[in-house]
Amino acid sequence: MISSAYIESACGIITNSSNITCISSAQYMSGSLFLYSLLDNHPDLHTNPHCINQIIPYEDLSKQFNFPEQLKVLLNNDSFFNTSNKSSNTGVGLHDLGKTRNDFLVIDKKKFEEFLLAVFSKSKINIKNFILAVILAYEYLISGKIKSTNNFIIYTHDPVLSHKILEVLGKSKIIFTFRNQVNVYNSLYGHYIKKSFQLGRIQSYQKFTYNYLFKLLDFLLSNFDEIPIISLEELHYDPKKSISLLCAYIGIEFNDSLLKSTANGLEWWGLRNSKINGFSKSLHAKVANKEIGLIDELNIEVLSGKFHEILGYPLHDRISLMEKIISTLPGKSFLKFYSYNFNFLINHRVMVKRNLYFLINILIFPLFRLKCLFQNYYLMVRINNKLKNSSKNIVNINPISANAQKRML
Repeated sequence: MISSAYIESACGIITNSSNITCISSAQYMSGSLFLYSLLDNHPDLHTNPHCINQIIPYEDLSKQFNFPEQLKVLLNNDSFFNTSNKSSNTGVGLHDLGKTRNDFLVIDKKKFEEFLLAVFSKSKINIKNFILAVILAYEYLISGKIKSTNNFIIYTHDPVLSHKILEVLGKSKIIFTFRNQVNVYNSLYGHYIKKSFQLGRIQSYQKFTYNYLFKLLDFLLSNFDEIPIISLEELHYDPKKSISLLCAYIGIEFNDSLLKSTANGLEWWGLRNSKINGFSKSLHAKVANKEIGLIDELNIEVLSGKFHEILGYPLHDRISLMEKIISTLPGKSFLKFYSYNFNFLINHRVMVKRNLYFLINILIFPLFRLKCLFQNYYLMVRINNKLKNSSKNIVNINPISANAQKRML
C-alpha cells in the first residue's frame, strides 16, 4: 500500500508544476540524450530515463485523452518497466547501467498502476498531468521517495515530437542540442546509413543527401519563435562552464551531479556499446569526415554555412567556386552505394528478381541523387532566408569557443 503522504505530495507537485523544461536534439546524433543524462540526478529536478514517446505515443497526442485506455497502453509497454532486454533498449542504453554495466531498471507494474489511480482520484485528468504523474510514479518506485521540487525535465528527442509535446504542456521551456553538421552526418552515415546501403535500399539516399538534417532545421525555424541551443562540442570542451550557463537558463542551482552521466542515478554508458562514460574532449574537438570523405564534407559546409556561422562553428576561411563545384560531384558514400550493388549482382546471379531490383537502383541512382541535391539546396535557401528575415531568436546558451573544435583537413 502506497502511503497517502506520497500521493498528496505528488498531487501538490502536479498542481504547482511551475518549471517544465524539455530537452531535444536540433538534429539527429547531436547529444540530446547525453545532455539529459547529465540532468538526471540533480536533487531539484524530476526526470525519467525514457523518452516521452515511451510514456505516451506520438500518435496519441492528437487524440482526445482517455485515461484508462492510455494507462492500459503504458502497462503493456514491458520495456518501460524492465530495461534488461537489450533489444528493447538499445535506443537509450538502459540495459547496461552502473559501474560494471550489469544494472538495469525494474519497477512494479501493480504498484505503478496503484500510484496513478490514487493520484487521479484527487487530481484533474488530462495529458499534461498524466505525463507528470508517470514521472513521479517512476521516481517513487525506483527511489522510494519523491523530491520536493516543482521542476521537471522531459526528454522529447526531436523538434517534431517536441513541438507536439509543448502544445500539450502549455507554458514550458525547451533546449535543443546542436552539433557541427559535418560530424552529425559522419556519425549518421557510419552507424546507420552504411548498413542500409548493404541491403540495397535506395531510400537510404534520402539520408545520404542530408535531407533528414535540413528538414529538421527547417521545421525548427518554422515552428519555434525562440530556439535555445546547447553546443555539444562546447559542452564536452568546458563542461562546468556550459552546465553552469544551462542551470542559469533553466533556473536551478549548479550541483556536482550535473558532471556525471547517469540514468536514475546509475552510470549511463550511452548508445551503441560505448566504452566511454561522460565527457570526451578528444572525440568532439575536431571536424571529422572519416566515414563520408572530403566531397560530402564540402557539400555540407556549403549548405550549412549560415547556420554554422550564427552558432560560431569554425568554417573554411572561404569556400571557393571550385570547391563548390567539387562538392556537387559523387563522393565516397555515393561510390560505396554503387560498390555494394555491383557486388551483390556479381555474387548472387541466381536471384533474378533481386538482381533486377539492384540493377534498376544502379540505373536510376544518379537521377535520384540529382533530385536530392536540388531538394537540399531549396531547403537551405529557405532556412537561410528565415535566418535573415525572420524574428526567430536563436539563443546560444554556451557559445562555442575558438578551441572547442578544430578543423582537421
